[in-house]
Amino acid sequence: MFKNYFKVALRNLWKYKGFSAINIIGLATGLAVCLLIVLYVKDELSYDRYNKNAERIYRLDADIYFNNTQAIFAVAPDPLALTLKREYPVVQEMTRVNYQKDILVKKDNQNVPDHNCAYVDSTFFKVFTIPMIAGDAVTALKEPNSIVIDETTAKKYFNNTDVVGKNLYVDNNTNCKITGVIKDIPQQSHFHFHFLRPRGVDNPSWLSNNTYNYILVKPGVSKAEMQKDVDATINKYLGNELQQQLHSSLSDLQSRGNHFI
Repeated sequence: MFKNYFKVALRNLWKYKGFSAINIIGLATGLAVCLLIVLYVKDELSYDRYNKNAERIYRLDADIYFNNTQAIFAVAPDPLALTLKREYPVVQEMTRVNYQKDILVKKDNQNVPDHNCAYVDSTFFKVFTIPMIAGDAVTALKEPNSIVIDETTAKKYFNNTDVVGKNLYVDNNTNCKITGVIKDIPQQSHFHFHFLRPRGVDNPSWLSNNTYNYILVKPGVSKAEMQKDVDATINKYLGNELQQQLHSSLSDLQSRGNHFI
C-alpha cells in the first residue's frame, strides 16, 4: 500500500511540476533558514559560558547623560570594582582590564607586531575560568614585568608551551618574564587575549571611565541587589569628585535631568 501511495505522489509531483517545485523549494528554504537561526541563537547564547561562574560575573558599564548628551560605555571608573570589593561583602572577587591591543615582540633580530594585549589585575584568573597549561594562576601576574601568554603565542615564538621562566622583549623597552601559559581563550568569548600583563598604578579618578571593571558576586546575590550597591558607591564617591571638579553636587546635576549610572 505504501508503494502505491508513493507512486501516486510521484505522479502528482511530475504532473504539476511548477507547483511542486515551488513547494519543495519553499519547504527547503524554510527549513534551512530555521536551522541557521537555531545555530545562530545557540552560538550567541554560548558566549562566555566557559566560565564556571558565568551567572555570577558582571561587567560594570557606564550610562552617562550630561548636557543633553547621552553616552553608554562598556568601561567605568577605575576605582569602582576595587571599591565594591572592599566595601560590600557580597562581592566575592573583582578584576579590571585595560586594553593595550597592539604590541611589539622581539623575535630573533626583528620586532614582530602582535595583537590582543591587555593589562589586568592579578585576580584575573579568580574571576574568569581560563586554564593554565604552565605556571601558577595565583602568582603569575603579581610581579611588575611578568607576562602570561596563550598556547598559540607560545608556539609562535618558542615552538612549544614549556616556556615559563623565559623572556619576551616587548615594545622596544621591557624585558618581560613569562610566568604562565594559558589555553587559548574560546572563540565564544567577548574578549580574546594573547598577552596578559600586570596593571600598573591605579587611577584614583572617578571621572576616568577608561577601565573594564568586572565583579564576581557571591551565590544568591541578584542583579537588582548589586545595582543598588553600585548606585550607592557612584553617588558616594563620584559625587565628591563632581563637587571638586564642577563645583556642583551630584543631586544638583540630577535635578537638572543628568545622570551618572
